[in-house]
Amino acid sequence: MIEQVDAAKNAFIESAIEDLQERFSGMNEDTAALEIFYNLMDTADAELETNIEVLSMLYSVDPHKLQTEIQTLKSLLSASGKKFSNYKDMAKYCLNTFDDDTFPTVLFFFSLILVLPFSAADAERAFSAMNEIKSKKRNRLLEILRSLMTIYTSNADEFEVLKII
Repeated sequence: MIEQVDAAKNAFIESAIEDLQERFSGMNEDTAALEIFYNLMDTADAELETNIEVLSMLYSVDPHKLQTEIQTLKSLLSASGKKFSNYKDMAKYCLNTFDDDTFPTVLFFFSLILVLPFSAADAERAFSAMNEIKSKKRNRLLEILRSLMTIYTSNADEFEVLKII
């Protein structure tokens, strides 16, 4: 009997893993294309071309325009002699130095990467907060739930929300 339960549990786990892999199969390749901006100065032309094709399909941008902007930006950064220790410094420099008319597509990707979440921790914290706020006894919190969630997740130390709620 125990062996059957273990077999069923393992089959369920395998099925769940396969389902997740199917749903998120293209995610790694697509997000990997954004890495060209992290290593902009060191990316080989062949790799650059492949990633530009992926990005142009995902974000509906002109691949030739993106490639021209990247090549021009690489030339300008090389000529300036600037060295960046990390992506944040390079993105900050480019976003503050160049305007949207010069490199609209490249600056879009710099901005996009800077706002991408690195983990789902914020979302998980928000759901945990919602579960604390909305209980079986308080199941009719329609509009006020959003306000309570905003207060709870913004800065609980400032508002001492835990004592109020």
